[in-house]
Amino acid sequence: MVCRAGRTGKCPSEGPTSSPAAQAPQQLLCFLLLLYASTSAAAEQPLCDMSPFTEQAPEGVAPCKTCFFPTYPDIQSLDLTKYKPVDFTNQWIYFAGDSTLRQVYGEFYGIIHRTQAPGYAELKHHSRQECPEQVRDSYVPPPWDTTPCYLNEKTCHSHYNDTGMGHNIDITYDWKHLIYEDYDRWLYNKWQTEGGGPHFLFVSPGIHDCYHEPEEYEHHARELARLARHMASLQHQTVVWIDANPITYAVHGAAALKCIFYVNAAAHALAREHGLLMFSRQTMIVSGHQVIANGEYPMHQEDATVKMEVQHLLAWLGCALQHLKAGLLSS
Repeated sequence: MVCRAGRTGKCPSEGPTSSPAAQAPQQLLCFLLLLYASTSAAAEQPLCDMSPFTEQAPEGVAPCKTCFFPTYPDIQSLDLTKYKPVDFTNQWIYFAGDSTLRQVYGEFYGIIHRTQAPGYAELKHHSRQECPEQVRDSYVPPPWDTTPCYLNEKTCHSHYNDTGMGHNIDITYDWKHLIYEDYDRWLYNKWQTEGGGPHFLFVSPGIHDCYHEPEEYEHHARELARLARHMASLQHQTVVWIDANPITYAVHGAAALKCIFYVNAAAHALAREHGLLMFSRQTMIVSGHQVIANGEYPMHQEDATVKMEVQHLLAWLGCALQHLKAGLLSS
């Protein structure tokens, strides 16, 4: 028996003398073969083009295939409509970071609700006033630092059935203060032990280590290496590492910026080493000269800037996930 998909998609019979009883098993087998062929063809859709997201590494240095360093003016010619949106149906999306990553979470929140993302002030009020406290030892600032960061130690969680990102989605924003704390270790170990946790972990070391102690940048980089090793060991999560956005409009000014650049350089190298997905906000902000009137980098970027970052993040991530599934993406 020969099965072939012609214009009609029908299976040929064994001949004019074949009885219906003899033809039935053959027709069923033929139908199943054609069904397999059609589903296989659908599964073999061409992969998205990753080349616009590929790092332009210096000569002699292999590009980081799992990293996206969006750079102006190149990204201005990138047609994001060519990239299929990520479908987060039946997924739990987890954000772990400080108020700078909370802005990224806010953009996801806006897409989920098919509306404009809430602004910085609204997000801050929501997380501080409407979300439960974390199960952790509260941060006690040193005597010379009166910043009340402990007010942010909250976890926001919501479930949505119908969203702009798919169906049956859970989304969490969890305040992350310093690069690698006992809370991080407890949380990641809990997920590993229980064999569960979120499907996607969007994590950013944030700016607070460099904000509080900018001169300790080498120590912060060592803590970052410990964080990277732990994230790379997670077996049930797709980790998306987002570097810290540069800041000069802070207590320590230029020292904080130097610290951020040093820590982010370490983050980029660690993402390459461990094969972690890395999206660089710093590259996009610096190359786009996203500064305020006095030429300084603000602690929190304008909402329009964050929205553009997230649009590029999602386009890159959707394409990267396709290539990961095909076994073609590695550092």
